[in-house]
Amino acid sequence: MGRTTYEVVRAMGGDWPYAGKRSYMVTLQALPDLPPQTEIRPADFTALAAELRQHQDGDVWLLGGGSFGWVFSMSRRSTGSSSTSFRC
Repeated sequence: MGRTTYEVVRAMGGDWPYAGKRSYMVTLQALPDLPPQTEIRPADFTALAAELRQHQDGDVWLLGGGSFGWVFSMSRRSTGSSSTSFRC
């Protein structure tokens, strides 16, 4: 997910809705108090897509605004795939 979406989800209060799931937040900013299993990654979508493929534990759900999904899908296409669906 992108940083803005992360901040919106956190502002809703309550428990982290993705507890028990590995989560990556794409940002260049360090943020305090990340939920368990949440890691920060830079906006290198090609590297992130390659990393996600190594896990082989299920589908990937992108959570964020339109520009986030668009940039991720463009990085996928640059690797030779025309699909914007990802399986890890």
